[in-house]
Parts: sequence; C-alpha cells; structure tokens
Amino acid sequence: MLSCSPASSGGQPLPSASPASTGPTIPVLMDLAAAWPHVPLRTWDSSGWVEIAITQDGKAALGEAIVPTEPHARIGPAIMDRATGKVTVIRPFSNPRSQVVSIAGDNNWVAWVEGSLEPSFADWVLYSYDRQTGQIRTLAAAPKTYPFTPFLAVSMSDDVIVWSAVEAPDGIFHVYAVNADGGDLRILAANAKGPQISWPWVVYDEKPTTAGAPATLARQNIETGEVRSIEGPADASYFAYDGEGVAWISADSQSLFVQSPLESSPSLIASGKHLQFVSVNQRLVGWGQDKGARAYDRKLKVIIQLSDLHGFYPVMSAQALDWLYQPNPNAPNPYDGTVWREVNVGDLP
Repeated sequence: MLSCSPASSGGQPLPSASPASTGPTIPVLMDLAAAWPHVPLRTWDSSGWVEIAITQDGKAALGEAIVPTEPHARIGPAIMDRATGKVTVIRPFSNPRSQVVSIAGDNNWVAWVEGSLEPSFADWVLYSYDRQTGQIRTLAAAPKTYPFTPFLAVSMSDDVIVWSAVEAPDGIFHVYAVNADGGDLRILAANAKGPQISWPWVVYDEKPTTAGAPATLARQNIETGEVRSIEGPADASYFAYDGEGVAWISADSQSLFVQSPLESSPSLIASGKHLQFVSVNQRLVGWGQDKGARAYDRKLKVIIQLSDLHGFYPVMSAQALDWLYQPNPNAPNPYDGTVWREVNVGDLP
C-alpha cells in the first residue's frame, strides 16, 4: 500500500515494455488535475456505500448499502443517484452474511448476484429488479446437489443478462443468458466463461481445444447465433468489451492492451505489477494495480493517476467513471476516511 499522494510530477513516463528504439512506448502518467483541469468532479462519502457498477447512461451507480459506522454491516443491494448521492436500498439481505457479488443494470432493470459463502460464494443466487414496478425475481441459483462454482459475475445489455458457471460435477463452464423478466433462459456456449454483452454481441473466454494452446476470446451474436473468433488476445487474466473493441490484461498481470476495433492490431498501453479488473468505454480504459487506480484517456493518449489505494480499481460505464480516493495524504490508515469521486465522460476535454 502506498502512502504518497497521486503522482504530482505529471508527465513522467512509465517504464516501456521494451527498448524505445525497438518496441512500443507506454503513454505518460499524469495527475488528474493536469490532464483534466476543468472537469467537474463530484465527491461522495464512502462510509455507507460500496460501488460495483454504473448504468451505461451514467445516471445511477449500483452496489451495496452498508451501515456507515463500524463494523459497517451490509444492508443490501442498492442504487445511488450519481447526481444527488441518494442511495436507495432495493431490499435488505435476509442473511446477514450475504453480500452483493456482482451487479449490472440499465434504465429498466437491475440484476445482481448474492452469496454468503466466501471466497467463491458457492451459494449464489441471481436476482432481477424491475425499476418501474419494484418487482424482484429469482432468475437462477447454484444447484443444491453440486453447490460449487467459481466466482460468478453478470453483464447486461438490452435487458438480457449473461454469466458463466460450473453447475455439474464435470467442472465444465457454460455461458448462460436470460431475459431480465426471467424468460428465455438458455445456454450460449460450453467450455467458455466470463461473458460480457454489448447487444447483440456476447464476448467470452474460450477453453483451448488442444493441449498447450492459448485460451482465446470469441464473440457470439445473441440474435443469430453466429460465432466469430477474436484474433489477438490470448490467455487474458482479465478482459473488457465495449461493443467495438476489447481491452485485456496479460496472463502474468503485467501488461495491458487495447484492440479497437476488433479487427485491428493490439496496442500496449500500460505495464507494471498486479494489473487487474480492466474496464473500457469509447473514451477510457480503467484498471487497478500495485500503484493504485488508473485510467488511460484514449483521446489524450495519457494515463491518469486516479488514486494511490492498492487493491482498488475504477468503476466505469459508457458515460461515467467513479473511483475510491483518499483525500488525506498523511492519513495513518489510507483506507480510513476515503471518499468516492466521480466524473462524467461527456465532461472530459
């Protein structure tokens, strides 16, 4: 964990992945104020709120409400209005050990996964919430006869939810899809995991078909069933899809690439230690690493230092970027007194 303030010596280059004369040059690292000097920046108290996702229009943040005082007991899945900071609890947890494992949503629906058995949350249940009627539906759950599956994450677009899970003793991943109202539950792919949807395409990580071959990404048209391989990414530890391109982190968690459009060649945009949890939209790429939360501005072609908090990463959607920040550089515990910061993509220079 770092105790220094966000990089104040903006313009200092990160180490390149290879010699400058023969390989790519990593974009320069800049302080947020230097890169985005006139961008409106909102701040919210983080003591009662854990943010996990943002709706694509940037109007609502999605996550979990918690009691604002120690020991911060979990209350339930919640929605925060990003314009006012008001948090609305969808419903309280029935099990005090439960937590929101993953959440996604749009103007009409919110879908989330609850679980209580850490670290893999083998007792997961997937729910949806109709934002107009307030109705909550149970969409899927871990099978009781074989209650083990790795960490489960959801993605949503055009009121369709996708996820992957191991639901049988054979240990095989399947990619599933279901309408937010509970209709048309189906299997999209076998031996694949980590789906992300941007209608009508679902991108997922395919298991190698031959021993020693790398894992690759593929995309499937959810309307026609057409499947296409994505050339470039291989053995990605994390990846993100925005409808036009992908960003991914290498298997050793030391390199971050962007490939947009999908038919183009990949570009190395960052290197370092413990890169994780990448996100992408048409303007930004976000991730976390040992030196904190960062974002690459695809227009300005610079890396923005958002926070020095190790183990945290920015939350992003098509129109918004939020992150956890420590306003006191001399705090004895950098994780006490943190706040949420937010910007809207439309306000960027």
